[in-house]
Amino acid sequence: MVDALCKAGELLKYEGTNGNLFSLGQVTEDVEAYLKTSDSVEQEILNSSSSDPRMVEAKACIDKIHRREIGCKLGCFEMSPTNATQLRGIANNEVGAAEVVKKVEMRMREILSEKDEKKDSKED
Repeated sequence: MVDALCKAGELLKYEGTNGNLFSLGQVTEDVEAYLKTSDSVEQEILNSSSSDPRMVEAKACIDKIHRREIGCKLGCFEMSPTNATQLRGIANNEVGAAEVVKKVEMRMREILSEKDEKKDSKED
């Protein structure tokens, strides 16, 4: 689901204060826009008529979930204030959600890389 939200996030727009539009990733910056988001985001993606490749990929991700084609768990990372600080200086309210997502993705890649290295060393 996270993949679908990340892929479609820039394409989903919500009207906020003074008629300004905010993408899904930016709605936390404006209370009015944030209040217009709900659990129906999944349906917004599925019902979208956009042919943008990101939206098409987002729909495919949700379709896979509905068909129970869910990948296996490769690793996990729990975000907490302590972990946020360890992620190269991210602390509450210092950066936006998009930057946090980038940092978490980087950390997950590091975790997966470490697992691959361990696997390779066992095979040798």
